[in-house]
Amino acid sequence: MPKKEKLKITVSGYYGFGNTGDEAILTSLLRILRRFPKAKVTVLSAYPRRTQKEHGVKSVSRINPISVLSSVLNCDILISGGGGLLQDATSSRSLLYYLSIIFLGVLFRKRVVLLAQSIGPISKRINRELTSWVLNKVTLITVRDEHSLKELEKLGVKQVPTYQTADLALLLEKPEDEEANEILKFLGLKEPFVVFCLRNPKHRRIRVEDFSEIATRIQREFQAEIVFLPFQFAVDQELCEKLSALVPQSILCPFLKPKQIISLFAKAELVVGMRLHSLIFSALARTPFLPIAYDPKVSSFAQLLNQEALFLEDDAEKIFSKIEAYLKNRAKIKENLEKGASQLEQKAEENWIHLERIINSLP
Repeated sequence: MPKKEKLKITVSGYYGFGNTGDEAILTSLLRILRRFPKAKVTVLSAYPRRTQKEHGVKSVSRINPISVLSSVLNCDILISGGGGLLQDATSSRSLLYYLSIIFLGVLFRKRVVLLAQSIGPISKRINRELTSWVLNKVTLITVRDEHSLKELEKLGVKQVPTYQTADLALLLEKPEDEEANEILKFLGLKEPFVVFCLRNPKHRRIRVEDFSEIATRIQREFQAEIVFLPFQFAVDQELCEKLSALVPQSILCPFLKPKQIISLFAKAELVVGMRLHSLIFSALARTPFLPIAYDPKVSSFAQLLNQEALFLEDDAEKIFSKIEAYLKNRAKIKENLEKGASQLEQKAEENWIHLERIINSLP
């Protein structure tokens, strides 16, 4: 334990927006930070009351300048992450927001840690130069995939200890079998079933008719129920409703917490996922998954488990053929997944090892 009686940590990320993946990251991060029982954690959130209620942690507005300044000024360690924060595919404004928080920590001479992040894509030259300049001033960087490690090299980030670990959500508590049975009962769902976690990426739309046709064929040829699960509820719900309306007798999931989703996945035959954390939750549940990649972070995670990712551009027949192959070879795929997922969980634990070293270096 550092000499300080109370360790003050401020956490910056995409929190409070109702994104299941990011809330899972925060849950895991808070779990490991509680290994220091005297740590006082403050989370920057879009909805502080929601974050405070759901996670039992102090939270302040991420867009209130006074709250942000005060939180960073008074902390010992500023943690940025995890997740895919540093990219300009969403917008340059998003990238600049997170860089500004990081720079505040540097400016106030805090220990600044980027934890389990994906880096990129960062397309604009000015954004790349600014990212490189800021990141070369932080204390520690851990990234969750090899692609991000290479991206840091391309950006010229060479003055900071940098390590490849794995996503923090891999440290989530695993549910008991009884909890999984309760979720099936709650949803009125019977095995076997296949879960679809789909989204519309920015400036692109999935082919609703193709995926509804794929789901209907699964029902018919494998006698499996179909579940559509909105992962970021406010964003994905409309798409899932459209798909569910086109697939007779399919189930549209209500809002579920991360542990409930993992319980659901543990009973599934297969998860067809676009959201990165739908794949991570599948790995935690040791359930085979088929990645539909719309972003490098999705294909990067698939590679970590030696999985082939398909793409939105692939036609319905190719996607169904891959699903068919997965369902027919499920036992072998599950066996391989067990080993790979266990190794990833160990890599995720390394985030704590690196962070603990920073904590112990405090005066």
